[in-house]
Amino acid sequence: MKMNYYILKNGQLVRKESTVYFIFAKNENSENKSTFVSEIDGDEIHFETENVSDKPEYEKRILPVEQIEAIYAYGRVSLSSGVIS
Repeated sequence: MKMNYYILKNGQLVRKESTVYFIFAKNENSENKSTFVSEIDGDEIHFETENVSDKPEYEKRILPVEQIEAIYAYGRVSLSSGVIS
């Protein structure tokens, strides 16, 4: 099922093979806040994705390409052309 993803933090979108990663700086004060909001059939779902970060000052979240309908970014987000294609 494809979902809309709403990115609520500043960061970078990177694609490796069939996975898109969102990398952002950790903020100690906002550990309980959502990183993504997704929308399925008009219903919003706030959720935390799995943390796969290698560096302690950054977090990396996984977005499987097959599940992405659209990405809406409400912050400064850098991306490469590989994320779009």
